[in-house]
Amino acid sequence: MLRIMWSGKAYGKNQRLTKGKYGNLYLTDGYRQFKKDLSWQIILARCTDSHNRYPIDCPVRVHIEVWVHGARDIDSLETVILDCLQASGIIGNDKQVMQKITIKHKKRRGELDKIAVGVERVYSVATV
Repeated sequence: MLRIMWSGKAYGKNQRLTKGKYGNLYLTDGYRQFKKDLSWQIILARCTDSHNRYPIDCPVRVHIEVWVHGARDIDSLETVILDCLQASGIIGNDKQVMQKITIKHKKRRGELDKIAVGVERVYSVATV
C-alpha cells in the first residue's frame, strides 16, 4: 500500500478558477500551488516505494483522510486528490478506483489542512 501525507492549505475543485480583468478565467495561484505540492509529495512517495510498479493497471482502493474546517465540503477535494494520483503516475486512470473511503476530521483553529492518502490494489471485488 502506498501512503502519502501532506499538510498546507487545501484547495478544492470549486476554488480553482478566478476571473481576470477582461472576464477570462484563470487557475488561482493557491490551487495551482496546492496541486503541484500534492503531486510532488505523491511522486516522492512513489520513488521510495520499491515494491510496486507504477502506474497501477488494475482496480484500486483509495483511502482518504482529511483534516479541514468543519463546514468544508470535501467532494471537490476528493476529485483533486484523484486527479493528482493520475497526474503523478500512480494510477493510469481514476476510473480504476473501485472503492473510495473518505474520512473527514475537524481541524483545530490555526492548524494547517492535512491530507492522508492510501492506495492499494484490489484483487477481488465483491459484487452485490
